[in-house]
Amino acid sequence: MPPKASIARGPVGPVTAQHLRRVIRQLGLLQIDYVNVLVPAQYQVPFSRLGPYARSRFDDVVYRKREFTEQWAHEASIIPVETWPLLRHRMETHRVRPWGFEKLMEQHPEYVERVLDEVRARGPLAAEDLPEADGVPRPNWSRRANCVR
Repeated sequence: MPPKASIARGPVGPVTAQHLRRVIRQLGLLQIDYVNVLVPAQYQVPFSRLGPYARSRFDDVVYRKREFTEQWAHEASIIPVETWPLLRHRMETHRVRPWGFEKLMEQHPEYVERVLDEVRARGPLAAEDLPEADGVPRPNWSRRANCVR
């Protein structure tokens, strides 16, 4: 008979989208960390709770279904979208932007306005859904993400 800890760890059968949703909601957030030798941290935590699962299912639940969003919630995190308004006061108070983003905004105010118009018209968007800024190269995040798969 296997130890009880391994019995309680994951579901019987394949891990479903519902299992992944439940884990993220129970935890409240998943810390995002791409600096890892094996796999980014946001994929490791559900694995530790559920066992093996298809990472494409995680990506679908988190990034395509729009039930979760990335947010700076003390650390870069994946949170349920309904939690986002609870952090609004922090966003207004602490408008820290990463890696020279203030400079980009100052140099390309017309692009910032285009992005805001897109979000107002279409709702929450991933970076890949936005138009490119004229003269501002954008990293190909999807290619980078595929490198770790």
